Amino acid sequence: MRRVFCLSLIVLLAAACTVGVPRRVIPQGKMERILYDYHLAQGMAEATGGNDPSTDRSVLVSQVFAKHGITEADFDSSMVWYSAHSERLVVMYQHIDDRIQREAATLGVDAADDVYAHLTSYGDTALIWTTANVCLRNTAIGNIETYTIHADSTFLPGDTYALRFKSRFVTEDGRAEGYALLVARYEGDTLASVTTRVGGDFDTNIEIARSELTDTARLALLQVVFYFPYDETNRAQYRLWMARQPMLIRFRHTTEELAPEGEEEPADTISDARGDTLTGEPVGERLTPRQMRESHEGERTINVTKQRRVVLPSQHGQRRR
Repeated sequence: MRRVFCLSLIVLLAAACTVGVPRRVIPQGKMERILYDYHLAQGMAEATGGNDPSTDRSVLVSQVFAKHGITEADFDSSMVWYSAHSERLVVMYQHIDDRIQREAATLGVDAADDVYAHLTSYGDTALIWTTANVCLRNTAIGNIETYTIHADSTFLPGDTYALRFKSRFVTEDGRAEGYALLVARYEGDTLASVTTRVGGDFDTNIEIARSELTDTARLALLQVVFYFPYDETNRAQYRLWMARQPMLIRFRHTTEELAPEGEEEPADTISDARGDTLTGEPVGERLTPRQMRESHEGERTINVTKQRRVVLPSQHGQRRR
């Protein structure tokens, strides 16, 4: 009897610790479907640029509310509650992302459209860190997330790094503003960092550019910071920023191999101090093109080695060499 009483008490305590959705809040399953349509409406409005009144953001969003039989006040009050329980939002948005990819796949479209989506932690271009969706809120302690990645022997001088993620803002006042920071700390406490402002539901890419520091110093650690400005005057409103599918990528750059100590550098295949290998003449006595043609005794082959180029992604879609 005592054992049954103890088990019953444990069940009651567990139920008490589980936060249920209040009656006035839209149930999680329905809220997930509403948010899916809500973001489709937002995307349609951005695609048209507001040129067509029928695709205005407010018109499309009101149609979403009508479809699901709710009012804007119902949506707003529910988002306020879900903002205070962001772990539920993370789960919902993961389901939303999965649904987008499934429906895109049925149309033959790659929803990810990301050449880095299937990277491993090995190779010259490697995925060295990723995490689940990051949810930032308009609270004094929920508006910043910091991640630290400590370097090991696989991190080498010459490596550069890029942070990639997708954004999704849900704000009652319509404002969209967040900041992402990527910091590389090298031995000797030397820093390289880059910060970018995120102002909408866009894909973002920021990188530590190659420099003398990155080529010569050994990395100690990397830090990724997401910051959502805290607006104390609008605490009653819901303001959320989802940094979705963040990933940190390492790019390894090839360098010219040096000859081992004690060995001579290979001679230039075209010319060296002993003479011109094409003509056999001293370097200072060059022949004219016509003389070279007349003295040509047969076809010669010059071996040319192409250096490998590493192309880094840039924020604005341009390619840098």
